[in-house]
Amino acid sequence: MDESEKQGGKTREELLETVERIAQNLRRRELFLAFMSLLVGAGYLGVMIAWGSVRLRDFVSHGRGQPAVVFWYLLFFTLLYNAVHFPVAYLRGWVLQKRFGLSKGGFKRWLWAQVKKYIVSALFVVLLGEFMYLFLRHFEKTWWFYAWLAYLFFSLVLNRYAGRF
Repeated sequence: MDESEKQGGKTREELLETVERIAQNLRRRELFLAFMSLLVGAGYLGVMIAWGSVRLRDFVSHGRGQPAVVFWYLLFFTLLYNAVHFPVAYLRGWVLQKRFGLSKGGFKRWLWAQVKKYIVSALFVVLLGEFMYLFLRHFEKTWWFYAWLAYLFFSLVLNRYAGRF
């Protein structure tokens, strides 16, 4: 074996085995954290269904009209979910990435990216929720047909163009 095949006293095969072992370890941890993320999300929804949703609705509905109640409910619902989910996001997005050398950025940059992500998701949920309630109020008897048309349109568009992005 010549010197070009050795790096730091290890052969090419030994280096590949080490990299493969590290990659398997990373995949195993990512899968575990994805499962934990699923459990946290399901737990949050379970608590909200069993207890928290009515309390949240009562909290945001004092003296407000229907659009304002929907806005504040969806905003707080999303912000609470993000707060509950933050520890898992921290482990997945910061700790794991740093441990395996996949991120060179600082903690402040990562935290700012998370805050931006949470703001965008909250705005998206609130806007879509308000639109849905407005839609349901104006089309009480035929909403299901329009929802089906929208679903059909988006599923066809996604089927057609999903592979191109």
